[in-house]
Amino acid sequence: MSKQRDFDGFDSLFNYSDYMNRKKREKASQSFILKIIVLIITSAVLLLTLNSKSDLESLYTKSGRYPFSMMTFNVGNGNCVLVSCEGKNILADCGRELVQFDILEALDCLGVEKLDLVILTHPDKDHIGSMSEVAENVRIDRFLTCENGDYEITEYYGELLSVLGERGIEVEYAHADDMIELGELSVEVISPSKVYNSSNENSVAVKLSYGNFSALLMGDAGQKAESDIVRSGKDISADVLLVGHHGSAGSSSEEFLNAVKPGYALLSVSENDTLPSDKALKRILDCGCEILRTDRSGNILVVYDDRNGVSVFTDR
Repeated sequence: MSKQRDFDGFDSLFNYSDYMNRKKREKASQSFILKIIVLIITSAVLLLTLNSKSDLESLYTKSGRYPFSMMTFNVGNGNCVLVSCEGKNILADCGRELVQFDILEALDCLGVEKLDLVILTHPDKDHIGSMSEVAENVRIDRFLTCENGDYEITEYYGELLSVLGERGIEVEYAHADDMIELGELSVEVISPSKVYNSSNENSVAVKLSYGNFSALLMGDAGQKAESDIVRSGKDISADVLLVGHHGSAGSSSEEFLNAVKPGYALLSVSENDTLPSDKALKRILDCGCEILRTDRSGNILVVYDDRNGVSVFTDR
């Protein structure tokens, strides 16, 4: 009996019923707060997504006012560029699958239904990205890439080749001096002049020319390819340079930059990464051009017309 009385006394002091009711209220309150937090986070993510799409649409609205536009998408340490010129569209690379970037959604957002030319600079994952999905869902007139050197063909590349074969899209291999005319836009292959035993050096590099404007897209080409380009004697001067290999120390040599003399240098890089390297950045700065980085500026839009010349817009 004493134990029962002790328990009764404890229960009268503790008031177990009130305690349980209070715990239920606390649990309900915590659940409500958790739901609010989840709602806030979900809304923030949705808002960021909508803002990102809105920013992209805003940039494209600007690009539609010009006969030439070049959009360098913010795909982190990868590469993806869309060039539009008087109704012709070129897609160079597709970023990488590890970042939150949907190229098909972007093309839809930008109103692109056909790609007159797709350039896969080389088959590394940070450039090939989801190109297989593009080949499956978007009409492609021509597909250009590099010949294979002594390096392993990746699973991603093998899948892409299969899709291209199924769609009846011929794979063309780029060689220096090749020229593709798309209306008033000229696409000149400036590298590779030979098959390198390096995926990066073997990158397809092109010079785009429209009116008095020109741009170089270098893929991941490094100083070996750059040296061969300079020695070829080609006119590689350009208003815009999409810097090779994301600004690694082994790219953007002083000799090459002096030959290009860009007004703008674009770097497709991710935040908190080792690229671009300080050495390459110094060389680029020393050539006197303006630097724009996707990790800081987001998507970068370059536009041109004969009256206003070159203009650059970003979504940050």
